[in-house]
Amino acid sequence: MLSIKNILLFTSTASAFVLPELVERDAKATQQNLTTINTDTETFTQKVNNYVGGPTILDVNQAQNTLNDDIKSSTTYAQKSGANSASEAQSLIDYIDNTLEPNIKKAMNAMKSKKEQFQKDGYGQNALDGLKNTKNNTDSLGAALANNTPSSKTSAANAAQAKIDADFDDAISYFSS
Repeated sequence: MLSIKNILLFTSTASAFVLPELVERDAKATQQNLTTINTDTETFTQKVNNYVGGPTILDVNQAQNTLNDDIKSSTTYAQKSGANSASEAQSLIDYIDNTLEPNIKKAMNAMKSKKEQFQKDGYGQNALDGLKNTKNNTDSLGAALANNTPSSKTSAANAAQAKIDADFDDAISYFSS
């Protein structure tokens, strides 16, 4: 007959073999989530750049809604994920710094370039509210990712978030004036 002690030992041993794979998948899934957000950001930028008024606002709204939905689901995933190793965290930070943040900056510049058109069509306040909402969602994702970042990478993670915040703050300020 198996004793509870043996069952616990077996469970602990089996968990030790499975957990590294789960953490690895968490980091890979987080990377995939960031890639999805980047693709959404590029699509949003394209829709904003193509905005000429009228019904094309629906394309902008749809792209922004998709972006926000994916940011929210990525946040939920990150909140449930385990801690990343230093190398995994650095890989995520590098992706944010070298790919995602530059595309966020392009999106914010596209929004700023269409401010007059949005205002002319009566969507200026909606555009501002959308920027604020997306920034709030991005801040929530940043906080969730920071919770999974080892202390040796916290400074770099905070710097990446600060760049993204600056991009949003610049566009929000531009739309607020």
